[in-house]
Amino acid sequence: MNGKPFAFFPTPYPDEILYSVLCRFHLRLGSPAAYRTNLILWGRLKGENLVTPQMLDRISGRIPPETGLTAQAFVERHTLYPYFKPFFQEERWREMYALLKDSSVPIRKIQLFSGILSVRSPRAPFLRYCRECREEDMGRFGEAYWHRVHQLPGVMFCPSHGTPVYDSAVPVPDAVTGFYPASVHACPGANGPMKYSDAAAGQLVSFSEDSRWLLENGMQAGDSRQLHEAYGLQLRRHGLQGFTGRTMHQRLYGELCAFYEDEVLELLDARSSGICPWTQRLLQARDALVHPVYHLLLMGFLSGSAEAFFTDRCGETHPFGEAPWPCRNHVCEHFLENVIESIELRCEKGRYKAVFACPHCGMVYRRKHPVPKEMQYEGAVYISDYGWKWKERLKQYLRDGSTTKAMMGDLHCDYYTIKKYGVQYGFLPSDQRLRKYPHPLGKPQEPGKPSPDGDERDWHRQRWLSAISENPHMSRKQLAGIERKSYLWLMENDPQWYDENTPAKKQTWVDWEKRDQEYCGMAARAIEELKAQPGCPRRITVSLVRKQIGIGYLNMYMASGKLPETSAYLGRHAETWEEWRKRKVYWAVQEFKKSGTLPDTRDVMVKAGIAPKWFVPIERYALECINQFFRGYSK
Repeated sequence: MNGKPFAFFPTPYPDEILYSVLCRFHLRLGSPAAYRTNLILWGRLKGENLVTPQMLDRISGRIPPETGLTAQAFVERHTLYPYFKPFFQEERWREMYALLKDSSVPIRKIQLFSGILSVRSPRAPFLRYCRECREEDMGRFGEAYWHRVHQLPGVMFCPSHGTPVYDSAVPVPDAVTGFYPASVHACPGANGPMKYSDAAAGQLVSFSEDSRWLLENGMQAGDSRQLHEAYGLQLRRHGLQGFTGRTMHQRLYGELCAFYEDEVLELLDARSSGICPWTQRLLQARDALVHPVYHLLLMGFLSGSAEAFFTDRCGETHPFGEAPWPCRNHVCEHFLENVIESIELRCEKGRYKAVFACPHCGMVYRRKHPVPKEMQYEGAVYISDYGWKWKERLKQYLRDGSTTKAMMGDLHCDYYTIKKYGVQYGFLPSDQRLRKYPHPLGKPQEPGKPSPDGDERDWHRQRWLSAISENPHMSRKQLAGIERKSYLWLMENDPQWYDENTPAKKQTWVDWEKRDQEYCGMAARAIEELKAQPGCPRRITVSLVRKQIGIGYLNMYMASGKLPETSAYLGRHAETWEEWRKRKVYWAVQEFKKSGTLPDTRDVMVKAGIAPKWFVPIERYALECINQFFRGYSK
């Protein structure tokens, strides 16, 4: 039994979180001690978690069914479960849904099974509310209540009013043990609203609207399998994923960071702190739960909003663009017109290739790698068959006795091709050797590329400035990726102009000066520990210090000039071979002193483990050490 039926139960308000309903239930009981209300509701002294409440059958089973307040209704309209549901696998969600209704399941099992509480996310320490929503609720219902959407991570603005969401004086952990109705406790807490720039505020309002849409429509938004399929389509549409499935993770993360304001990323804890960006973990760990905050950021970048991402599903991006494709036969009346409806597509060793055949002239040409649709109207193609119309035109030229130059200019082919078909069709002697000759018209000039005798410098400069103006938020590395030819030419031939007219290098978020000081201190302590170790001394080298402090990339960091203080310190304290041997001699003499044995230089050499040829240069130093510890000794 789940307990006696409730004599009364408050009707939940729109977007009211279950905890708020129970607070109003507690208020109508006359506000007894919190543990008494928990005993009535749950049969124990403490209540349920604010984010992942379970044992919902214990509440819904004691309410008349004609009210419609079933466990499913509570889950979909008065908990945060719809916010997380699209990011679960369908099978896992069904198991979790069964667990959260079962009152016999241990309290921590649903939380551990779902993994919701352990995922990384920005967390709100207090229950939150919107002043405008509170005033509307008071006017409409006569009391205020806690809204679900205001408790979501990252929701800093009310999606209904676009106004700030404030912290109350109620800590979130206290919601488990106590009942704090919003009509009584919704007063400003210790933390006031933060100030944001206009751009950041606009993005935070959009993020709040996306969070509300996901909360209201999450139950119908599919599961994680469909989600990742949609990610693949969107990434390919943006050119961030190849058709083999390989995603350009660093470029994706860089463009996403350029898309959002820095204060938004800092507020939502969306700055990667390691080599692998969080976008890569989100896309690769398909079975793991990643907090919806990060999914919403990625959806906003790819589609503009969560609603557009889930509802406006883009189609599969074709490696060579969408049909139809252009005919590239110069003698066809449909030259450069999109008349090819289907192509032969194949993938060899992860590389897509395609064969195009025009139905009007019979020309067949190939492409060895994907080319964007807008670039398929120019440039060279690999011709497999010129087609019947081209061949008929060639035969007519050969019958009329046209010059080779005229045929090459009209048919857009080389001398070798004309000669080959001339022999094949019997217009030229069959005993002539088929050799390739240079094109009399010269190599066709690429459209838009300067001639060899033109001002190539101005052309590359103009291309580079155009790329910067079209992509003002891109970094140097990203600009070099989209305009690589001009980038390489300017870096080699005009580096000073390139540096003056290119956006400044973006500063890395790593504080290398602070890290340099930390590493220097760690190196100093490591050297002291190494020298204090018992036994025969070990030579102090950079490699030994690196292993001692456990920083695998220390040599690389120092070589790049990022750690000047650490590099200088290790340069001063790293031992040469002679310094190390002297320290071993000093240690050996100390050991003889402890044992009360007066050594000679040979004893010291053997004790220190130094070969005779290396001991000769430091023999005088060994005598000085012996004299220091054993006064009156002479050789």
